[in-house]
Amino acid sequence: LVEHGAVINQGFINNSDLLFFACKKDYEEIVKYLMRYGVNINRIDNNGVTPLHLACQNGNVTLVKYFVEHGANINSENNEGENPLIYA
Repeated sequence: LVEHGAVINQGFINNSDLLFFACKKDYEEIVKYLMRYGVNINRIDNNGVTPLHLACQNGNVTLVKYFVEHGANINSENNEGENPLIYA
């Protein structure tokens, strides 16, 4: 679907998107696929959480490294004032 123009940055409930879902489930290949098609790596949900926050919370070192290498904002704070590195 993405290859035929499906919108991948569409926000869902809580302003999350497909990348958030893939991060929550540790679906590394889906994360990389979405990234190839331009998903917003620094999207912020209604709680101030980014995909990098989720990868750090899950302890997924592979995704954390991937996000940082691809420009994820390591200083982005959630609504509690926590940056992703607090979970690392």
